[in-house]
Amino acid sequence: MKTKLIAVLCLLSLTPSIWAQTQDFSPSEARLKQNVYFLASDSLRGRKAGTEDAHKAADFIIADYKASGLKPLFSNFLVPFQLESNEYAQNMGDKMGGMVDDMINGLSSKRKYNNIVGIIEGNDPKLKHEFVVVGAHYDHLGVNSKGEIFNGADDNASGTAAVMEIARMLIQQQSKLKRSVIIASFDAEEMGLYGSKALADKLLNAKDSDTRNCPILKDA
Repeated sequence: MKTKLIAVLCLLSLTPSIWAQTQDFSPSEARLKQNVYFLASDSLRGRKAGTEDAHKAADFIIADYKASGLKPLFSNFLVPFQLESNEYAQNMGDKMGGMVDDMINGLSSKRKYNNIVGIIEGNDPKLKHEFVVVGAHYDHLGVNSKGEIFNGADDNASGTAAVMEIARMLIQQQSKLKRSVIIASFDAEEMGLYGSKALADKLLNAKDSDTRNCPILKDA
């Protein structure tokens, strides 16, 4: 697929003051807080990839995307993928010790892993076939063997909340967009950057059946 992908990884929440410098509107502080607090709450038990807790987080994110008017890039917002190996986590073992051991033990090809991917189409006849990718991972470390919850407020509930708000703001300004924007919430990043790699591979090898609901991607 001959497209230009510009990856923008949203690691920290963007503050209203930053946006105010270049936009005539600002994100909702209350909504940002609410979304961070929910994603980092004890009820989601650290959002470990492949668990029901991560699936609940995904449902929450999708509901917000739908409410903001975001459209799925493929047939559905959920884009499943399989884990390939745990080589990345194993290589990190010496640096992070038991935490990585927990990640390695959590790897399983039987679990369901899902990226969440939407599209905001640009308006320029040519440039709309170029894509800016705005993304953050929504999974975290879960619960360790001692029962301690890793809530992951800044790793990466804050980034996920920022992406949700950015999507809403870009949709409000869609008529001004020249290029198209892919909104991505990645899964299984803590285990080895699997979600972002899976999406990159899928975009580079997109089949007609994957793009039937997205002519802009099919024709790119």
